[in-house]
Amino acid sequence: MIKSGDERELDTAARKIIAACGGRANISFVDSSISRLEIQILSNNLVDVAALREAGAISVVLEKTMVQIIVGETAQRLHYLLVQILQIVPAT
Repeated sequence: MIKSGDERELDTAARKIIAACGGRANISFVDSSISRLEIQILSNNLVDVAALREAGAISVVLEKTMVQIIVGETAQRLHYLLVQILQIVPAT
């Protein structure tokens, strides 16, 4: 579980999540709920589920074009960081 602590730790976790999802080029959209990140991906073959767990994911659900990452109470803060790092338009 990614704890709601230091912003540097959250930034590091966000960057690890991007890498584990196959990098910036494999991510097309990011959304979140209270405890989960939903990342739309181009290829699920590039997603490293073990690396997502090492980055702090509680659980990972990998679908054809979506990866759902249960992270706990930091989901919305991580979502914000992912949008900033990836420079993509957030969900409204």
